[in-house]
Amino acid sequence: MNTCGLTLVRNSADPDGFQCGAKAEAVCGDCGTPMCNLHTEECDFCQRFFCVGCVGFHRHSKEIASVFESEKRKQQAS
Repeated sequence: MNTCGLTLVRNSADPDGFQCGAKAEAVCGDCGTPMCNLHTEECDFCQRFFCVGCVGFHRHSKEIASVFESEKRKQQAS
């Protein structure tokens, strides 16, 4: 785990992109890609780290959002 394994692109027309190359500090809990601090997302529920591509598919992120919204509604109703 030496360098960040994420590929950066300039825009949607950039077919190749380039490797980030920054020092890797964590590994994605889903795909196993080494990541630097800039490209690491932490799940507030399970404290696991994910790359920006995988965090959107992580189950807790959606479940937690719905739980927080439900709790917020209950508190506002009281």
